[in-house]
Amino acid sequence: MTILSYISSVIRKMSSGIPSLAKIFFIYPMLVATITSLSLALYFSISEFNRYKAGNELLKIEFPMNQRRELQNRIVQAKDYIHFVRTHPAANIDKYLKKRLTEAGFLLKYGIDSTNKNYVKLKPSVKDSLNKLFINSALRLAIIAPGKFPVYIYNSPVREKGQTGLKDPIMEASDHGNLFHAYQGLTIIQRIRPDKPIVFSTESEVAGITLLAQFYPRDSVKLLQEEVLDSLSKVRFDNGEYIFINTFDGKGLITKGIWHRLPLDILEGPDSNWKAIFKKQLEFSQKPSGDFLSYNWSKDEKTGYSQKVSYISGLEDWKWIIGSGVHAIDIEPLLAKRKDNLKSVMKAEFIKFIFFLVLLYAVIYFVTRIISNLTSSNIRLFVNFFRNAANSMQSIDESKVNFREFQTLARAANQMISERDRIKSVLAVEQSRLNYIIDAIPDLVFFKDTESRFLG
Repeated sequence: MTILSYISSVIRKMSSGIPSLAKIFFIYPMLVATITSLSLALYFSISEFNRYKAGNELLKIEFPMNQRRELQNRIVQAKDYIHFVRTHPAANIDKYLKKRLTEAGFLLKYGIDSTNKNYVKLKPSVKDSLNKLFINSALRLAIIAPGKFPVYIYNSPVREKGQTGLKDPIMEASDHGNLFHAYQGLTIIQRIRPDKPIVFSTESEVAGITLLAQFYPRDSVKLLQEEVLDSLSKVRFDNGEYIFINTFDGKGLITKGIWHRLPLDILEGPDSNWKAIFKKQLEFSQKPSGDFLSYNWSKDEKTGYSQKVSYISGLEDWKWIIGSGVHAIDIEPLLAKRKDNLKSVMKAEFIKFIFFLVLLYAVIYFVTRIISNLTSSNIRLFVNFFRNAANSMQSIDESKVNFREFQTLARAANQMISERDRIKSVLAVEQSRLNYIIDAIPDLVFFKDTESRFLG
């Protein structure tokens, strides 16, 4: 049964006979309070829903424009970072070397096989991890232990001493003049001759193990690029968005936030969609101010392909295409969030409404109960008065009447009693006078009706 049908049934019951005053005092305020509260709640709900719809429409209009500004800001900040790295090569190479040696040292904590007494032996899993860490890098790593042949990690698979006749980098460095000095916890073996390698060394957390990182000065730019790729591949934006970087010759360096140390060959790959997108990216990267590119791209395995808009810009010196995008479906989480907020607001307001209505009903109940009790007591005064009026001249005590209207009725009733007493006194005097007159007349006095019938 709906509220309206319930209200209709209550009204029909009340109008079917003579209603009770107590019921009227209780039900009518309840009905008025319920209808008013429901009207206000309905008005609030409609207003909130209209604001929600208007906000969604505004969001659909503003979202693309805001996202385009955001995409431009992302690429501007990324290019500013690249400019900073390029203008501070020493500090950033130092930072990158420390990072790589720290990662290698962490892996060695769980990967040294101490059973071999002739050379440093690594567990296979650690070898694989180190290979992935240094593959296609300008760095090569040497793991040194006293009295043991070292292990070399190149930008190719792990080689142990004796394989392919590789020289110990320390021994190789000692063939030439070197400068040794301390630098932020690392020992730098700095070449006097620029065509010779630079070796960084640091003590590992594993006792007796020293880590050496070697690179050639001519590879400094590649090291800076590795630092940039490592840092930008870890950047994440809202909805898991990322920065992607390709080269002008069709190599994928960062895709979907993953740094490919062995770059992906886009043009030789099987994905025809990616090839077409890359050609557009290359075209837009040649524009001085970059441009926005719309295309279909896979967000993840669950959602599949969807419309994406990316801002594309070029880095001419490094022959890089750098960009970042946003999927059209990225607005859906915002819309879902707004919907959840609406549900939360409506739920909270509904709870407030129920609480308010219960409180209002309680107030109405207690107020009408008090009024009903006072009214009933006043009505009992009048009922007793009218029951005794035929045999008693007792008036109503107006001080016991609680309402002005009842005081008016009590005053009128008391005036009626007073008037009746006065008329009764007048009638008694007239009756006494009539008796005297009749008694004083010597003739016979009788009464007839209009048809001459004797009455007495």
